Amino acid sequence: MLENSYFRLSLLTVLLLNITISAHNGTNQCTDSTAHTCQADIENDRRDVFLFPLEKTVDQDIFSVGSNRVFKTDAPSLSEILTHHPAAVSIPFTLSSSFNRTLLYGNTAPFPSLATESGLPLRTWGLNGTDMISNTQLTHLKTGPGPFATVFRQPGQIVVPEVLALWENGVFDENIFNLRFSRPLSRHMTANVFSDYRSFSGTRFNHERNDVIDFYRSLSADTTVLMNSGYNPLVKEHVAGTQVRYSLPSERLYYASIAYGDLRNEFAIDSTAPSSDRLFWGKLNRYIYDIEGGLNIYDLKPFIIGFAARTNRNSSYYNIPDGTMQNATTNTIKRVDTEGSFELGVAIGQNDTAGVRHTKLRRSREFSGHDDDLSYENRPEFFYNRAFMLGPVESYFTGSAGNSFMSTDEDLFSSPYISTALNFGFREQTISVFFKRDALSVYPELQEGYISPYANQYNQTGTELYVSHKNLGMLLGYQYVYGIDIFTVSSSWPQNRAPYTQPNHVFLIAPKLHFDNFSLSARALVSDTKPNLKFSGKASYVFNPRATSAFFESTLALDYWSQRDPIIFAGFDTWSDPIYNLNLTLCAHISTFRLFYKVDNILNRKHSWVPGYFSPGVTFRWGLNWFIQR
Repeated sequence: MLENSYFRLSLLTVLLLNITISAHNGTNQCTDSTAHTCQADIENDRRDVFLFPLEKTVDQDIFSVGSNRVFKTDAPSLSEILTHHPAAVSIPFTLSSSFNRTLLYGNTAPFPSLATESGLPLRTWGLNGTDMISNTQLTHLKTGPGPFATVFRQPGQIVVPEVLALWENGVFDENIFNLRFSRPLSRHMTANVFSDYRSFSGTRFNHERNDVIDFYRSLSADTTVLMNSGYNPLVKEHVAGTQVRYSLPSERLYYASIAYGDLRNEFAIDSTAPSSDRLFWGKLNRYIYDIEGGLNIYDLKPFIIGFAARTNRNSSYYNIPDGTMQNATTNTIKRVDTEGSFELGVAIGQNDTAGVRHTKLRRSREFSGHDDDLSYENRPEFFYNRAFMLGPVESYFTGSAGNSFMSTDEDLFSSPYISTALNFGFREQTISVFFKRDALSVYPELQEGYISPYANQYNQTGTELYVSHKNLGMLLGYQYVYGIDIFTVSSSWPQNRAPYTQPNHVFLIAPKLHFDNFSLSARALVSDTKPNLKFSGKASYVFNPRATSAFFESTLALDYWSQRDPIIFAGFDTWSDPIYNLNLTLCAHISTFRLFYKVDNILNRKHSWVPGYFSPGVTFRWGLNWFIQR
């Protein structure tokens, strides 16, 4: 069924492409060749975004991940796109899966760190990670200040039909095919249709059957750190949908999106197993509907009106082997979130905006072994934004304050809400400070017995400094978190097993050097809880044959985690050893076409990012990434 729906949607997308390209006429052609905003220039600008970037200096805006950088990662989903972002930590359950997550500042607590351009948060919980978001579902990202990011999913201004295609193949019968078709429907309206397919076979592997393990044994005195045998969990995922945007510049914006997902995965079960490489595995089938829409009105001056609404329905069916989770009576069958926000602002002069905002969430959950529950969350708040100059320094202040309410069948939780940020920018230097006081709503699932939802109040504050000069750049950051309960963290991860404890103090150091065709970057997160150091670094070299448009890039990257506190899962404590993960990527970039080859875990180390999931050792993947205009 999954493969058939994937084939039908892919065929439909190709037919739409042929029809719309053939139907596309001269109505969008440039009428004034000297105007920068003419349609011919827009078409060229869009194509130029996907050409190989001829960078001569370090990034001036490291907080923005534009379409070019998304395309250049050759990544099918969010955590891989942000692998080398200085503030992001990737947590792979498998090589690629919707389970995988990206953690800003390495936060394991379920902070609302990600949001769409509407302001509605993208929530992660249990076995639903950040990698539900693919490269075809986003155009660009904005991060900061601090551990916060906005994901822009709506199509921008385009004047001719476009196609973005990513295909990746590799070990365990991997097959990833992400496809997005975009076209203008009118002068002000654009639309996307996307299809994301991802598949890995659930299979045992053993390197004893080839020469791999013999080669690595000859290089290592301690063979216990090498990956020899294990199990790669099943991944069969297909998500498809469409996005529409209608924009009148500086006046009004309307947007809507709809997506459907059919996802089948295997997950490790925390039940005593014969060995750490022979765990018990459960099966999870999820059927997801997500509908979102909204509008922004700017031309009713001095008023600014914003409205956004989303409904997300997640039907999950767990198939758990007999005798492994006897008391798991609260396996969620259906979860429906309906949420919305309304904002009314008033422009005060040229640089100030003040107003009110109200957000509301209704969540219903149906269980197979317990009564259903229903909860509501409400947050009324005031906000104020101001842009100003301090001499040559550009400054911007944002602040909001209100109260958060959460009501369940049994309790009512109330917590004051405050969020502020202050940014200063001068030439190539920026500094920001942020503070947030809020409450996390916790909904435990797949537990040994039912646990009622509750709210956890916390404080989150910090600062960031970015300085750059020509070939050098440096990002320094600090985050302090207070008030997060241990169970709040663990309940947001599968079977109450987070990779590590949420730290209170995190220091970020991220230098970068760019010199001609060579670049070197690193990121170190130092925290007060284990792992005390999470390091990531990469070195890249680009070769451009003279008088050609071809670029060849090689990137060697290393991820390192220091020792973690012992974690018992499935009766074993082998999940917290240090991580040494060395990867190599080779790429040929010709015009808007990329051919890539990835080698993961070159050292063939036996390490685990998440309890229950070992890296499969050295793996090889390859594929292509292509942007096409009419």
